[in-house]
Amino acid sequence: MRVNDAVTGFLLLLFSILVMVHVSIGWSWLVETEFSGFPRAVPGKPGPALFPFILGFLFAICALILIVRGLKSKAAWVILSEWPRSPAKVFNWVAILAVVISYQFLDEWIGFLPLAVVLLFFLMKILQVRTVTALLASAGTSLFIHTLFVKILLVPLPWGLLDSIAW
Repeated sequence: MRVNDAVTGFLLLLFSILVMVHVSIGWSWLVETEFSGFPRAVPGKPGPALFPFILGFLFAICALILIVRGLKSKAAWVILSEWPRSPAKVFNWVAILAVVISYQFLDEWIGFLPLAVVLLFFLMKILQVRTVTALLASAGTSLFIHTLFVKILLVPLPWGLLDSIAW
């Protein structure tokens, strides 16, 4: 499927506006919530909202460029391709969606490391990667990502079943 740049730009502009609103003022004005944006910074120092807001602003600029380019091209808004007619490609798409949803619901209970290994192995087997290669690649990639986030970036990932051996 091919989508006109104006459509992609509009979606990116919507996303960037949502990011900037979220980090600036939150959603307490719209829904009943206590979240009112990211904490305010000490004057003269960058706060936690600075980087996401800058990214949202840059996304908005890119979105406007895409919208202008898409409108100038006069191309069709959406052109459907052949992939929806291929059962194997549709299955691959559904499998990726299932993996993302599975991770969302199971990560706290099972934990990042075991779940990432299993899900990556599953995806690699769908793509017909040899079993030994898929197992080594999924374990190595999961360990690398876990170490990067937990030890270097100091982002806590859920341990789940491995909570007793957390390092």
